[in-house]
Amino acid sequence: MKLKSTHEGKLRLNECLPIVCTFFACTPKQILSNSRLRKVVNARHSLRYYMSVSEDLTLAEIGTLTNGDHSTVSHSIKMFKIFRVRETIFKEFNDFINGEIYESKMSLIKLDEELRKSYSYRNLTLGGKVEFIKNCFG
Repeated sequence: MKLKSTHEGKLRLNECLPIVCTFFACTPKQILSNSRLRKVVNARHSLRYYMSVSEDLTLAEIGTLTNGDHSTVSHSIKMFKIFRVRETIFKEFNDFINGEIYESKMSLIKLDEELRKSYSYRNLTLGGKVEFIKNCFG
């Protein structure tokens, strides 16, 4: 039986997904599908890791939101942690969300925490969020 996702979980997905889509040049539909293309799998692992960083969602809920289950999310997190040491794309994404490649040292995690407090950001469409984030760092 799948766990029902909470409102907070859906908001978290809508906040993380545009960032991952922008970084990995994938569509939300691709990431949330069961595609086995390496680029899509990398993006999916990264999304699940990024969603788990805030620790306000359970692995089961992240799984429900990303079309998996808690063990799939656990595997994605484990793979992300292994691959961020070995593969450039994962290291770059980890640096990206932790703010290590910006002169301002503003991490996406800190930015995300601030944006989640903003009512106007939460009401943006997915495309609007992507544009907002691009404007912040580009």
